[in-house]
Amino acid sequence: MASCYYSAFADQGIAHLSAEKITQNARAIAETFVANSRRRFGNAELLEWRSSRQFGHPVVYVVMRATISTFDRNIEAETHNLITAWKNREISFTCASEVVVALPQYAAPIREQMLRVLRTLAFEQ
Repeated sequence: MASCYYSAFADQGIAHLSAEKITQNARAIAETFVANSRRRFGNAELLEWRSSRQFGHPVVYVVMRATISTFDRNIEAETHNLITAWKNREISFTCASEVVVALPQYAAPIREQMLRVLRTLAFEQ
């Protein structure tokens, strides 16, 4: 129904931003994330973003839609992403589902499952 994965990039992007800067620059972080995604997916579209805190840690929540190409097919997917800086790394947790796009009548429970996964992520201090 959905796939989730984690990416970490040292010393690039927002890796060295303070908690305050992540909150202040949330919109730019979301837009940059989608722009970078366009390099891989071509048609990534920002659907929603918001600045938030996850267990006291600043995060940017981004929802986007994109065509993801695999070795044997193209998948229209909606991705839910939690982006932050932690221990000098840019961190991105992503959950994606093609069901949300292909079968909209099943979108709500799939989205809830993706959010449930993202809500559990905690960052040690």
